[in-house]
Amino acid sequence: MQQYNHLFVVKINEVNMENLENRKMFIRGVGRLWFIIKRLAKNKLAENNYDLTMEQVMVLNILEKFDGMSIKQLSEITERDSSTTSRMVNGLEKINYVLRVPDQNDSRQKKIYITNKSKEKLKEITEMGMEIQKVLMGDIDQKQFEDTTELLHSIANRLEADCK
Repeated sequence: MQQYNHLFVVKINEVNMENLENRKMFIRGVGRLWFIIKRLAKNKLAENNYDLTMEQVMVLNILEKFDGMSIKQLSEITERDSSTTSRMVNGLEKINYVLRVPDQNDSRQKKIYITNKSKEKLKEITEMGMEIQKVLMGDIDQKQFEDTTELLHSIANRLEADCK
């Protein structure tokens, strides 16, 4: 019986190690894909003379949907500290992509608003993003795309629940 238990444990460990290796490969693949997407986007932004980082584009996209946020709110959504977010907003303000307006209820606070100039640029950048998506999708068929999207959202939802 002892010998059988030992063999059973070895088999389970082999399966777990294989499964662990597959999981590592999956995580590496997702990470690699993210870095490639960021590099593609960075190169496209540079090619088209957009003096913006991916993080700034992300902030502009957030503000386009939720205009009038505070630095604190923006920091929470972007998961950056307030000083980093403030520096990013300062850069966007210098190129007239955002405005800081005193809060009507608390003059110490400033609300951040997207400008028409940046709305126009975001339309162009969104079109550029669609081009990147076409390159990324390549010859992936609709079913593969939907299955992968569903899997990634499922993992993200589970992880997000664990992070709360």
